[in-house]
Amino acid sequence: MTEMKRVLVVDDEAVVRESLEQFLEDCDYEVVTADNAMTALQMLRDGKTFDIAVVDIRMPEMNGEDFIVEATRILKDLKFMIQTGTLDYHVNPALQHLGLTNENVLKKPVFELQTYVDKIEQILAPL
Repeated sequence: MTEMKRVLVVDDEAVVRESLEQFLEDCDYEVVTADNAMTALQMLRDGKTFDIAVVDIRMPEMNGEDFIVEATRILKDLKFMIQTGTLDYHVNPALQHLGLTNENVLKKPVFELQTYVDKIEQILAPL
C-alpha cells in the first residue's frame, strides 16, 4: 500500500481552504490546513512534515512568497504549489532561486478541483 501524501493548505479564505481540504482527502491525501502563514510556519517548527504545501499568495500578516522562503529554511525538501487570483502573477526571483517556476502556479478561480490533484502530482513527480 502506498503511503498517503501529506498536504499543507495555507489560505486565509475559509471556503477555499475547507473545500480543498475535503476534496483532497476524498482523493486520498492527508491534509492539514492553516488560515495564515504564521500558523503554518509554527506547524513546521513543531516538527510536522509535509510533501507539499498549497499556498495562497495574498494573505494578511505574511504573504505566501515570504512563507515559502521561511518554510524552506525549516523543511528543505518541502515542495510548493502557489495559488493566486492575480492573473499576471509570475514567480519572483527569490522563489526561482528555490527552484519554483511558473509551473508551480495555479490561477484562481479553479473551476475543476481535479486540476489541484493534477498539479500536485506534477510537482511531486520524481525528475
